[in-house]
Amino acid sequence: MIILISLAILLGLSVFMLKFNEWWLFGTLVIGTILIIFIVGFPVNYYDTKESIAKFNATKQTIMALRKNGDNFEKTALQQKIIECNQWLAEAQFYRRSPFKIWIPKDVDSIKPLE
Repeated sequence: MIILISLAILLGLSVFMLKFNEWWLFGTLVIGTILIIFIVGFPVNYYDTKESIAKFNATKQTIMALRKNGDNFEKTALQQKIIECNQWLAEAQFYRRSPFKIWIPKDVDSIKPLE
């Protein structure tokens, strides 16, 4: 939401500045907006991934406990949850190997998919 508001403000200011041929001000605003988005976006994404790792580990422990105790649980629901967790893990590990790897914590590399 913050990004959309920033981009709307940048668009409005760009139209205003270009009308008066103020290119240096336009460049300053573009660079400033990019820096603000990076400064806000990096910690939000990083800690969101950390939160997802904690959820993944909690799900893993729950599945292991259910299997160990031999509890009667719905197999289909459990398989669906395993699929969702493994999809998230695959996506996170993919982005960890991309140029955007600074946005993803290194902890993702050591996580093994659920079985």
